[in-house]
Amino acid sequence: MIITFSLYNSVTIPLGIAFNPVELDSVGCTIFDSFIDLIFFIDIFVNFRTSYISTQNGEEIYDPKLIAKKYILGGRFIIDLLSSIPFDKLAGNNDILPILGMLKLFRVARISDVIRNLSIKKETKAMLKVLWLVVFLFLYSHVIACLWYYVVKDAEKWVPNKDFVFGGTYYIWEFYAGDGVRRYLVCFYTAFYLISSGEMCPRRNIELLLASTIFFVSSIILSNLFGTMAVLA
Repeated sequence: MIITFSLYNSVTIPLGIAFNPVELDSVGCTIFDSFIDLIFFIDIFVNFRTSYISTQNGEEIYDPKLIAKKYILGGRFIIDLLSSIPFDKLAGNNDILPILGMLKLFRVARISDVIRNLSIKKETKAMLKVLWLVVFLFLYSHVIACLWYYVVKDAEKWVPNKDFVFGGTYYIWEFYAGDGVRRYLVCFYTAFYLISSGEMCPRRNIELLLASTIFFVSSIILSNLFGTMAVLA
C-alpha cells in the first residue's frame, strides 16, 4: 500500500508543484491526499514494530529497542517523518514548503527492498528488478520535466529547443499560453535532452545552473542504471 501511494505521489506531487492542474485541486483528490498522509503517518509506528533480518548473523530481530535504533539511525525515520507532514496544506503563499512534499518520493525506494525479499525464482526476481529500473527511469524523467518547467515558467523566456531554431515571440507565447497537456508533453520530451546532456538553450543563470546540475547527476544515475541492467541481464 505504501509503495502504491508513493508511486501515485511521485506522479502527482511534481505535477501539482510545476503545472498546478485544476484536477488535483478537486475535493476527491484533496481527501485522497489527506488519506495518504494519514497512512504515511501510521506507517511510522508500524516501522517501529517491524522486525528485520540481521546482516551479521542472518537472524530475524524482534527486540523493539534494536528495531527502533536501526530505524532511527538508518535515516529512514527522518525521511518518513518529513514525508508525512502535508507541507502543501501548510504552505499558504509560501512557494518553498510545497517543494518539501517531494520528500514523499523517497518512499518509492522501498520497492527495491520488497523485490529483494521476495521468495521467488532468481530469474523472476531479476525480471522484476529490470522492470523497476524502467519505471524508475520514467519517474525520474517525469520529475525532471516538472522541475524544468517550474524554473522556466517564472521568466517565460526559455524556448523549447525544438522551436529555438525558428526564433520569434510566437513560439514563446504558444508554449506558455498553450494548454497544460502540451506544456507537459513538451517538457517531458525535453527531459530526455536534459538526462542525456543535450543542448537545452538556457536563457538565464538559474537555467544554466539547473541544466548543468541535471547533466552531472543524470550521468551518474544513467551509468548506474544501465550497468545494473547489464548485470541483471
